[in-house]
Amino acid sequence: MQDKKGFSYVDWVISLGTFLIAVVFIFILIRPKLEPMAEKESLMRVVEQGFLKDTEWSIREVPIFVKRLQKEYAYPGGGTQPARIFFN
Repeated sequence: MQDKKGFSYVDWVISLGTFLIAVVFIFILIRPKLEPMAEKESLMRVVEQGFLKDTEWSIREVPIFVKRLQKEYAYPGGGTQPARIFFN
């Protein structure tokens, strides 16, 4: 087996290939962390928006109940006027 000249370089080729694969793998893992953070919301803003979305109310219709307290209102000068209600 020692007569084959290429056989002694197999361990060197395997070591170099393993090293190159490890270096490429490290660059693949580290590269996304080195990119600048652009337009990312803070955690507090996300929590605040979620809280407001779950707890905010909007009233679209308001019921109005109007009741006449008296049928006629008296003036201080002595006259009376029937009670009327106006809506716009």
